Amino acid sequence: MGLWALAKARVCVIMGQCCSQVNLIAVANMFTPSLLLGFVIALLTGLLFHLIVGGGFWRLILFCVMSLVGFGLGQLTGVVFEVNVLMVGQLHGLTALAGALIALVLSASVFGQQRSRRPSR
Repeated sequence: MGLWALAKARVCVIMGQCCSQVNLIAVANMFTPSLLLGFVIALLTGLLFHLIVGGGFWRLILFCVMSLVGFGLGQLTGVVFEVNVLMVGQLHGLTALAGALIALVLSASVFGQQRSRRPSR
């Protein structure tokens, strides 16, 4: 099966029955402005979360990466389940932002608080 044939394949999400079919090419062909807007919103979400939670440089990188991953998974969820709330072009705002926030909260809870490297006196 070639890559083009795989791209034309339909995804069937099964929740007791087939509830949604999405053309994978529609997911892959997200317009550049929507992709850029999603990238900026995801990074700003990670930066804002870092300002609220705090931490060092590596936690900032972690939060930005996790926000991008969660935003992408939320966007995919919005496409698959056809959640069209807060749409901006092809960007599924509600599910994408919810995915980013869930990923950020999970990463903050998994990696815990940053330990201080200063010795106590």
